[in-house]
Amino acid sequence: MVELWISLIRNAACVLKSLLPAEYTMMQPLMAFPFPLFWSGGGAGKLEMFTGLEGLIGVLQLAGAGFNLCKGAKGLAGGVVMAEYIVRWRNALAEYDMGVEGKARGVAALSVVLKRQDAANNRRIIAGICQLVIGTGLICLTCFSWKLVGIMTTATAVAILEVALAVLLTIGVTGVLRMWAISNKVQRLQQKPPAEAPPDADVVELVAPRSGSDMGGKWEPDVRVPPTVATLRTWKACLASRRLSRVVLWKTNQAIGQAAKKQAVLDAFLISLNVAAFVGYGTIPLDVFFPQRSLLTTWLPPGPTAWWGNFVGDVAWTIEPITVFLAPYLVLRRAQPSKTKTS
Repeated sequence: MVELWISLIRNAACVLKSLLPAEYTMMQPLMAFPFPLFWSGGGAGKLEMFTGLEGLIGVLQLAGAGFNLCKGAKGLAGGVVMAEYIVRWRNALAEYDMGVEGKARGVAALSVVLKRQDAANNRRIIAGICQLVIGTGLICLTCFSWKLVGIMTTATAVAILEVALAVLLTIGVTGVLRMWAISNKVQRLQQKPPAEAPPDADVVELVAPRSGSDMGGKWEPDVRVPPTVATLRTWKACLASRRLSRVVLWKTNQAIGQAAKKQAVLDAFLISLNVAAFVGYGTIPLDVFFPQRSLLTTWLPPGPTAWWGNFVGDVAWTIEPITVFLAPYLVLRRAQPSKTKTS
């Protein structure tokens, strides 16, 4: 929550910086950094003064850098540890004899679960690396706000940030498409009688955590638990049961699938804001490195000096935290189990 507020205030301040005339008090030069740093391009001359608004933006950018670095390090470290657990489970599964009748089906079912967890963990690791890159880039932007680095260094940092943001956008888009597909599957299965509903891992993954049911925990093995023979037999018994997805699905309301679809729409809107920011901020390195050849410099007057792309990115990232704050009112995050009385 604190991170969202900082993001909102920081980007709103950047929007104000683009809109306010130079006559305003907060737009007047206030102070210079007390001493030059080793990457600021020298140290003999006096550093350029920055405004009060730029000073505030720099502080908030530094706070954002701290949040991203901490989240990135946590995600990367946790992903590496989880990857070791998944490998251990796979090795144990390869050596475990599930019996003549249930071996093929049990191995296949558990392999699907582990494959899905492995894919999610890989996304976690990649996202952690991207957050580390973004955090480092925000430190450079802090130095730019405080007039410690030049435009070439800043444009290079923004170009690297664009790569990390592109990777995160790709992960986000695939996640939204998958959520939309699963929510449609839930609604289709809801129209069938329980006896005809096949056990579906995706359906249980979506429905169980939102229904107050503990079936989700039984369906997804906790890979942090050592894969003993007893635990493997437990997961095999759960995965072999055709009643699992029926029990979870028919003890919940159809609203779960609808809520998941609303969440997918909301996530798609947030991704569209980040796409706008990606395109907007991307004009900065293009205008700096290719001022004559960049088509983007001619889209809006007066050309590259306007930095209109930066303004678009700031506006998009101002709207994003506001949307997240309003999300509980826009999406039914948790649907309660239906309480219909059956004879």
